[in-house]
Amino acid sequence: MITVTSIFVNLQLEWRGPKFAYSKSYGGKSSMEEYRIYVVQGAVTDLMTKMVSAHFEQDEAKKAELGKELQEKFIPAWLTSLEKVLADCGTEYFAGDRMTLGDLYFFFAYEYLNKGTDDTLPGFPKLGALFTRVASNANIKAWREKRPKTEF
Repeated sequence: MITVTSIFVNLQLEWRGPKFAYSKSYGGKSSMEEYRIYVVQGAVTDLMTKMVSAHFEQDEAKKAELGKELQEKFIPAWLTSLEKVLADCGTEYFAGDRMTLGDLYFFFAYEYLNKGTDDTLPGFPKLGALFTRVASNANIKAWREKRPKTEF
């Protein structure tokens, strides 16, 4: 049985007794912060959907076309949109004054776009600063050093 008491704040799953609660430590403190996190999660999902589609396309001509569209149109527009979302927040994070799930979603997508380097992408200073801020978190830094190396 799944019960949802608030779509963004308190998701509780039940399976024959044990309960698992959505962690509020990386969630928003208000419904507006939860909304901002949701916006970033949706944006990252859009990016990943496009990337996976291009990566696994069987037709080589279509794969090249999808890759070109991704690199030349979608990713620049995606970064521009997220730069604006971050600027509109008025803080150093996507939602409030601390790191949230939205920042982590963005961090891992941006890291992939950077091909695993800590370089920041030119033209997106707020996103670059956020990436650096998240990368310098002690727990994130330790995890990045010990995680397995993969293509994604």
